[in-house]
Amino acid sequence: MPRKSQLPYDEVTQLEHIPNVGPSIAADLRRIGIQHPTDLAGREPFALYTQLCEHDGQAHDLCVLDVFMAAVDFMGGTPSRPWWKYTPQRKREMALRQPSKSSVAKQLGRRALLVNGALALLATKTMPASATPPHNPLEQKDLLRFSMLTDLHYADKPPGGTRFYRETLAKLTAARPAIRAFQPQFVVELGDVIDAAETVEQEKQYLTTIHQQLATLPGDKHYVLGNHCVYWLTKPEFLEVVGRKQSFYSFDVKGFHLIVLDACFRSDGEPYGRKNFEWTDSHLPQDEMEWLAADLKNSQRPTIVFIHQRLDVAGHYGVKNAPQVRQILERSGNVLAVFQGHNHKNDYKEIGSIHYCTVSALVEGSGNKNNAFANVSVDERGNIRVQGFFLQQSYDWT
Repeated sequence: MPRKSQLPYDEVTQLEHIPNVGPSIAADLRRIGIQHPTDLAGREPFALYTQLCEHDGQAHDLCVLDVFMAAVDFMGGTPSRPWWKYTPQRKREMALRQPSKSSVAKQLGRRALLVNGALALLATKTMPASATPPHNPLEQKDLLRFSMLTDLHYADKPPGGTRFYRETLAKLTAARPAIRAFQPQFVVELGDVIDAAETVEQEKQYLTTIHQQLATLPGDKHYVLGNHCVYWLTKPEFLEVVGRKQSFYSFDVKGFHLIVLDACFRSDGEPYGRKNFEWTDSHLPQDEMEWLAADLKNSQRPTIVFIHQRLDVAGHYGVKNAPQVRQILERSGNVLAVFQGHNHKNDYKEIGSIHYCTVSALVEGSGNKNNAFANVSVDERGNIRVQGFFLQQSYDWT
């Protein structure tokens, strides 16, 4: 048997085989219902730590929380790191979760409380059954939660280069437990959900198949149009299958404004469809630009934007009029982040105080070790956490 540090995450069968997890931590996890390594996928380490403290009636050393963070990341496909490498991240997150003094004064019962960066258990009067449950400072305080995938390129055809089209269904099945555990308010697919077919009807079948699989995930579903979505299909044909009326639109969730953009237009304003385009000619037409400016002006809420082609680069993968689009986003003063796909590789830039995150493609590479998806949470202060799985990079933007 190889040492546990040598075992890939998908070959780990016992908690003690997870890097950083010894018999004592394994026993802690089992006491709160974590019996198998896969039970950790998609879990929230702070919630696990709080559950352990409440179960045992004592404040455990915060190093335990660091180990939980390391273990959850490893079972999500992140390369193993020593638990103490998570200490700075844990301290940052604890500072964000620190309750105000006024809210602390109103808390009743026996519960966990952060005091000067440490966890103390306070014993007070028993809370009446009719009272509001006490606020737990280590609970998730995120207002917005969504899961994100891109470039699935599903097709019932043999692999092409590094793209394993048929394996998309298996990768999506493998992602389902972590997404369900996260309980997102919505799931967004950032474009190229299918790959090209030989006929319109075959492409519709690809889309119907993958749409049915995505429908098994929790929350509403939002599809961003990518160039492969409308290789043979027209936009109305694609939208009819996925149950959407428009290719660009906005919606609100928990005080946040979300915008779905469509850059699948040629520079002359013609929409993609029926193989009438070059994938390098991506553009936002004037009417969509005017709509975007008006939509941002009317909202005034913290905003996140979804698009397939990139707004942060020039060249083949970029939207041709990206500088003009960025100018509209920056002028609003409310846009927190832009999530995009198309490039198939992780990338990140900050331009004009806006985060531009390019998400890794799910289709690239064979086997679940080459899966890629993310759970994204945004708290009441607008801090964004991207929890990446497998090949997807993680980020914390505060």
